[in-house]
Amino acid sequence: SKFQKILFIGFIAILAILVYAEATKKQPISWFPSYSKLDKIPLGTYVLHDLLSEEMGDRFVEVDRPPYEVLRDSTLRGTYFFLNNRIDFDRTEVEDILKWTKKGNHLFISASSLPKKISDTLLLETGEDYMVDNMGSEPLLNFTNKKLKSQDAYRIQKDFPVHYFEEIDTLNQTVLGQ
Repeated sequence: SKFQKILFIGFIAILAILVYAEATKKQPISWFPSYSKLDKIPLGTYVLHDLLSEEMGDRFVEVDRPPYEVLRDSTLRGTYFFLNNRIDFDRTEVEDILKWTKKGNHLFISASSLPKKISDTLLLETGEDYMVDNMGSEPLLNFTNKKLKSQDAYRIQKDFPVHYFEEIDTLNQTVLGQ
């Protein structure tokens, strides 16, 4: 009947509008902590990887093997760079990395948690702050370098626990941001 056709066309039109609205709505930001060089999300490292490989050229070497395998090469010199939410080395790897750094090499670790042996060796004590009276905690971040420091701190609009150093060896360690 004519009424059924109008009802069917109206249903199809509403369905098409809903499909269009869903397909064109802005995608929410993914805060998944991937730390992958392929991810362009806030906790991905696509931009960092691209900048480092472009800036360093042939000196930038990616390693997909564990430290105990990589550090067997006694001619290896440079900076060993680790970036992840959690870094977890076994005792042998920690000892190999520390021997390697004693030879004048550099170690850069960016992580929320470190192996106890590294924390003890580097004389670091870390803490984590939760806002007990306020269930949300949107951290404010800024650089300590005067050339990079912003007048206003950067607000991360996502609830994160705030990780910080309770104590550091100021003669041998440099704070990059707060």
